[in-house]
Amino acid sequence: MASSRIYLVHFNDGSKNRLVDASSQWQAMKHCMKGMLSAKAATAKDVAAHVITGGTIEDSLAATVEIEQPSAAQEPTAEALQ
Repeated sequence: MASSRIYLVHFNDGSKNRLVDASSQWQAMKHCMKGMLSAKAATAKDVAAHVITGGTIEDSLAATVEIEQPSAAQEPTAEALQ
């Protein structure tokens, strides 16, 4: 059996915080979101209607990918590149 812990789920819109006993943060958030959201594959008509009304297509990975800039110590020297 997977271990669990109590997570504090905070709603950024000001809704009341919730305490949830779950095995992961994702499971705790998913529990709190039951019935609030749904998702399905978009049709071409869905995409067109969304874009025509000014909507954009979001990249779910873009917000989580962080590119670390190398420090001077990490940059290769001229000798190393030869």
